[in-house]
Amino acid sequence: VRKSSSRSSNSGKETTTEHGSAGVRQMSRLTISVDEVVDAQTLTCGNEALRKFDIVAACPGNGKVFAFLCTTAEVDIICLDFDRRLSFSLNKKLLDTAVARGITFEIGYGGMLGSSGSVRKEILAGSHSLLQYLNGKNVILSSAAQSVGSIRGPMDAANIGMVLGLAKGDAERATSKNCARVMYKAMSRRLGHLPVEVVQGAAFRLRWPESGHS
Repeated sequence: VRKSSSRSSNSGKETTTEHGSAGVRQMSRLTISVDEVVDAQTLTCGNEALRKFDIVAACPGNGKVFAFLCTTAEVDIICLDFDRRLSFSLNKKLLDTAVARGITFEIGYGGMLGSSGSVRKEILAGSHSLLQYLNGKNVILSSAAQSVGSIRGPMDAANIGMVLGLAKGDAERATSKNCARVMYKAMSRRLGHLPVEVVQGAAFRLRWPESGHS
């Protein structure tokens, strides 16, 4: 594993409005860069370290790791770094397998902002191939920002998505509904490996407002 980072902190609590309804739920995320299959094999719900985070993302360093992430690893997001040319080719069969397993692919748009023309060219070329294989679905856009200045609002990010080749509707979903789908998938993955606990409906809605149960 080359590096790992937590992209957000998590208070473990939900805020509530004055009317008692659930407010914003802050979720934590772990992003891991993986160069060896043996390291990718640790990405399971049995890994106690991973259970401390709500969302688990992995960045493959080579084709073998990419194949393992798509077919076997228990992750929510696969990040592809298009700032430089990938060392492996994207395989539609593997992408389809990952999508069938509920995995979402992430494109970072930070490199499009203020980088050299060669970096932007690599991002455009790599993103085009991925989006073509995925037909614009099952993808999210994030800043991958190294500084605050590289962060953009949802609509600006959606416009960047259109530059990358997404249709308008798909670009908007890549910054909204697709992100919500990642959270649902992550919640299902975590709940599926927790001990059975019986709680009242009101308590469940308070703890898991994003479930949508009424």
